[in-house]
Amino acid sequence: MYFGVGPKEHKKDLYGFDREYSELCEAISSQNRLIIVKGLRRTGKTSLLNAVYANLPPGKLFIDAREISGKGSSEVYSHIISRLSAYMQSRNILRNIAGAISSVELGVKVSVQRQTPLLSAMLSEIDTQAGRAKKTFCIFIDEAQMLKQSGFDAFLAFAYDRFKNTKTVLAGSEIGLLDEFAGESSRSPLYGRVKKTIATRKFERMESLDFLRRGFSQAGKKPAEAQIEAAVDGLDGTAGWLSMYGFYALSESHASALAKTRQEGTKIVREEINAFMEQRRVAERQYLTILSALATEPLAWGKIRNYLEIRLGKAVPDSRLFAYLSALESYGLIEKRDGRYFVSDPLIKEAVSGPGR
Repeated sequence: MYFGVGPKEHKKDLYGFDREYSELCEAISSQNRLIIVKGLRRTGKTSLLNAVYANLPPGKLFIDAREISGKGSSEVYSHIISRLSAYMQSRNILRNIAGAISSVELGVKVSVQRQTPLLSAMLSEIDTQAGRAKKTFCIFIDEAQMLKQSGFDAFLAFAYDRFKNTKTVLAGSEIGLLDEFAGESSRSPLYGRVKKTIATRKFERMESLDFLRRGFSQAGKKPAEAQIEAAVDGLDGTAGWLSMYGFYALSESHASALAKTRQEGTKIVREEINAFMEQRRVAERQYLTILSALATEPLAWGKIRNYLEIRLGKAVPDSRLFAYLSALESYGLIEKRDGRYFVSDPLIKEAVSGPGR
């Protein structure tokens, strides 16, 4: 079914992802050992990962970095060691490192200096077994940019250089931060490694309309065309919101389903904006002013600066405005196209102006 309130798990539930699905499958089956999947929030990135992962043969591991977001290096390494340990037990390939692994599983405090060689030994064993079987081991890490502070990208660079039968798929919605984590920045440990990049996208208007029509058809329903168009007008081409609306509209009126989607969606977006502001309270007013302006209409650099200076009552240097826009773009809250900036989500306007702001 196309409609639901969470990421999809299987290819049959994906709409409009034939190209991206084929690209990711081909990248995994080819010589690529570092694959990047990036896209704005709610554009189907996690659903794409889930669907491809479900179709892969044994020899795979899925890590959701949100489970360990904000944790220290030791906790991040312990979590990944634990996940690899479970995988190795299921494949009966623990062998010589079983004792070292058990100390971590039993909660014995192990320093990062000891965890790194342990993790290396585990992955080496897995990689060797895969090579002997003429197969590959594939690690998926969703929202990978959340591991940046732990320094795990340095280990991934080491693994890329060392383990020839291991492939890593990194995905994330904070596009600028993911790019930095995945090696676009010369400061990144993964810099210079060959990578394949696949991007998810918003639906075009005709795709959004078709998505809703087909989703309702799957459930044996055919709402008025005006209702479908109104939903697309209000939710744009954001797959996550359209799917949520369709889910509610199967059991509620159009008006109720659209209102509930906008209400719940606004709450989610507001939480995302609050998370962005957490480390940027000094400039919170500036960021919210920019978001409010762009939620009204796309604007070029000069008009954003004029708007901001009028609101703040003072001049804004180019360097400062560049920093504001770069941060918002890196976090995925705004996009730039054809020389103009615009908000990435149709619900940002309500999120920055409604109650709770």
